[in-house]
Amino acid sequence: MKIKLLLTVCIFTLSCAFMHGEEVSKEKASRVAKSFYHEHSNISYDGIYFDEEITIESDGITVYYIFNLPSDFGFVIVSAENHALPVLGYSLECRYIHTEQPPNFKNWMKGYEDQILYIKANNLPSTDEIDETWQIYGSNIKKQKNGNRSIVGPLLGNIIWNQN
Repeated sequence: MKIKLLLTVCIFTLSCAFMHGEEVSKEKASRVAKSFYHEHSNISYDGIYFDEEITIESDGITVYYIFNLPSDFGFVIVSAENHALPVLGYSLECRYIHTEQPPNFKNWMKGYEDQILYIKANNLPSTDEIDETWQIYGSNIKKQKNGNRSIVGPLLGNIIWNQN
């Protein structure tokens, strides 16, 4: 009977330990950003590098990372919580400039920040879909691109946002 009880306590403790969210390191977030960008762009995996990395924090807690590519080749925003979706946003054609964001975008990102902080504070479990996405983009495997994939241009024409 004591062995059963001890085994049950050990299993419960281990399952709780694995359910707890974990902060994503900047290195892992960078791998995710690189894999994601490679999958969505025409740039080779080895040709992707980030010239600026921005860490967004709230009360000393890292919430997400922003990885800018050189020039105007885009950016990727990656969550710092492994129980949230890994990629929160991206662009293939402009840099992320943290100080020059419109109010609606700031509110959108504040919503992501609040969700990530809620996940951390309440130790919410991840879903299988989220775990699989982190695993796919977090690995160092250079994905083979599908040669039959067609790229569709903007559906709304040649719109340039932030037209001050």
